[in-house]
Amino acid sequence: MTFPVTQTQVILPRRRADIVSRQRLLDLLKHQLDRKLLLIIAPAGYGKTSLLIDLAHQIDTPLCWYSVDSLDQNLPRFLTHFIAAIAQRYPQFGDESTAFLQSLAANQGTPEQLITILVNELHEKVPEHFVLVVDDYHLVSSSAASEIDRFISQFAQRSGNICNLILASRQLLSLPDLPLLVARSLVGGMGLEDLAFQIDEIQALYSQNHSKKLSDAAALDLIDATEGWITGLLLSTQAPQQALSLQFRAMRASGISLYDYLTDQIFNQQEADLQKFLLYTSLFKEFDHALCASVLGPILPLDGQAWAQIIDNVISRNLFVLPVG
Repeated sequence: MTFPVTQTQVILPRRRADIVSRQRLLDLLKHQLDRKLLLIIAPAGYGKTSLLIDLAHQIDTPLCWYSVDSLDQNLPRFLTHFIAAIAQRYPQFGDESTAFLQSLAANQGTPEQLITILVNELHEKVPEHFVLVVDDYHLVSSSAASEIDRFISQFAQRSGNICNLILASRQLLSLPDLPLLVARSLVGGMGLEDLAFQIDEIQALYSQNHSKKLSDAAALDLIDATEGWITGLLLSTQAPQQALSLQFRAMRASGISLYDYLTDQIFNQQEADLQKFLLYTSLFKEFDHALCASVLGPILPLDGQAWAQIIDNVISRNLFVLPVG
């Protein structure tokens, strides 16, 4: 049994123009690249993916990329993309590992044997040290996690110096042997407190996107209101600095949540049809006009051109979606 490779999962995503490069975090990551395993753990919207894309553009070490998909729910499918991510940069790699993976999918081998074959093929066919990013690792479901976690743990221990592995996830991981890896100083990473935006980063973001200077006091108000959450910062209004400061002071004093604020100030300000579109498409991780026409057509009957126009409208208004690919 073979699994087709979704090519968009194994190529480096495009960098977003509205995100500032965060040298503080990049330096922290680069200083930890001597660790075999780096864990980047924070909730959605804290800039994990953007940070790792910037890392790829800053370091001289080759970097391979694998974005986990919600369909990657068994070890053979996960490993198909894991191998393909490396082969994307090193096309001479992967034939032996893929051949044995097919045997594994047919219950004719063990994951331990595959790790041996994969590691041996890496050392034989990949001529240099590289970094492999596995993004959105939290999408591995609990039913599949034990096998995949075991593979990741074994790969980190047995791959030698050929590869540094970076896992980005919205939730804490329970990898087997993780305490052992930590005790051997093989694990590094960063969490929510590291990824939260600091005053100077908020000011740089605001200056880049709005061409205005943000005072320390206003930046502190944004930190208090959003807890340094980049998505909240990007979705905040383009009001003048004084009005912005007053808005977030009022939110803090009244106990209004960021969800309520965004609902009232952004979502509720949209036309009814656009609100429906945002609600329906919130169920998709990714979508395009063809998918919308196929799935949502019976609910919102629009032609293909109209779907493309409404998507362009949503993107131009920065309404909770990000262009990918």
